[in-house]
Amino acid sequence: MKRLLMPAAIHVVAALPVDAALSIAGRFGADVLVKLYRAGTDDQAVDPMSWGLSGHASREDVSLDDVARARAVLETRIAASAGAAHGTRLEVDPEPIGSWRELGMAARISDLSIVSREALAGNAVSVMEQLLFMSGRPMLVSPGGWDRPVGEVVAIAWNRSSETARLIGLAINLLRGAREVWVIALDDWYVEGPDGPAVTAYLRDTGVNARLHQVARSRGEFGDRILHEASRLGADLLLKGAYTQSRITQVFFGGATRDILHEAGLPVMFAH
Repeated sequence: MKRLLMPAAIHVVAALPVDAALSIAGRFGADVLVKLYRAGTDDQAVDPMSWGLSGHASREDVSLDDVARARAVLETRIAASAGAAHGTRLEVDPEPIGSWRELGMAARISDLSIVSREALAGNAVSVMEQLLFMSGRPMLVSPGGWDRPVGEVVAIAWNRSSETARLIGLAINLLRGAREVWVIALDDWYVEGPDGPAVTAYLRDTGVNARLHQVARSRGEFGDRILHEASRLGADLLLKGAYTQSRITQVFFGGATRDILHEAGLPVMFAH
């Protein structure tokens, strides 16, 4: 990982997950690029080439003064961060985001996008959907106020899906650098595919210090149970394949991805 992307609404730059970004960037000597937009000014239009509604924010709504103020806020945050010692370069792009589609394309040439709901303001759904479905890259969601290292103890929510397998491949260098990697396998939550022991053995063969954490059937939503087990294991990062079910199913009936997006108290990396 050499290039990380952090989008933010201009009026809540102070809520950017700087500590999480610097923790990951410091492991790989990566640079972090902040892309700005002004929340609440986007028009919605039907785009036949996308998933439906597409937001657009005018570039003129973000001025050079806005960019300068954002830089000043971030410099203060970096100076106060434990990760600042890594010497990672964190830059604010002088070219603001002109549309959500543009954000998805920018993420295609980044190794990882890092967001927090607080820094996305009211545009969280639009931004995260672009990063998940239009970038082809993983996205990390960090809870507000997270100031611990990220990626020392990693939990993988293994449901045997292609989405989770793809995320493992995208994050393999991060997994190899982790002190511990736990494969969380719930006995009653999976699709057809290799089981927990199989993926744990694969990870060990590729140089990951992986261990299996098999969990018996129990009551409760799958997302809540995964978060509970990750917390018990002391994880500072959870890997979760996004939307193994269709998004329509998730909207009407819920699902682990949606629950984890809303409830996670630790950084979570997603890929679709």
